[in-house]
Amino acid sequence: MPSFPILNVDNYQELLSKNALYFFATCIICFAVLDSYVSGLALVIDRIDKIIPDEISEKFSVPASLAGVTILSLSMAILAYSVKLHEKLSDLLRIRREFDVHYVLYPLIIASGASLSVQQMESVKQQRRALMGSTFYAYVSSTRPVIDTHTICQALTNWSWFWVCLEAATAFLLTALVLFYAAAWHPAALILIACIACIFLMRFFTSKVLIMRSVKCRKY
Repeated sequence: MPSFPILNVDNYQELLSKNALYFFATCIICFAVLDSYVSGLALVIDRIDKIIPDEISEKFSVPASLAGVTILSLSMAILAYSVKLHEKLSDLLRIRREFDVHYVLYPLIIASGASLSVQQMESVKQQRRALMGSTFYAYVSSTRPVIDTHTICQALTNWSWFWVCLEAATAFLLTALVLFYAAAWHPAALILIACIACIFLMRFFTSKVLIMRSVKCRKY
């Protein structure tokens, strides 16, 4: 797995690794804050700190007081990597579905000069995955690209930052809710601001993807 930080990605596997590493860093922040304000979680982290031998903490250059936070964060990052958290969130929020249909498939249909009925438009939504595979991903695969590989890497990098921000926003939102429940108003507000910042960054990277798509479509 690449070392932190990862800025650019060339393929989907690197995207997953980047997501996991940044989610790990996000979880470090979240658990460190929760450790200070949520007594129940603080007890769990304290027990983990006592279980981990000092030699292991020294070997990995982790302060003994942060061993529990690190273990919990690493566990969450591994889980997120295993289940492809960004895809689960995308399905829940219908992000990829809306993007594929409204920013890829419909524009391709319009560009081809075809005219579809309402029923046919609904059919496009239902067959989104198959249509994306045959009309889009067949040409932009990072393993066997038909178009410029630099363009694909740019798109993957922008999408990777979008997913990093989405996963971070989700973690910050859940952390803020727990802090609000624990009546830790000030840290909850700060974490919520971080969540909002991530959402604005998501909009920024979405704009970059759309601008690049528009420019490259005109080129090809």
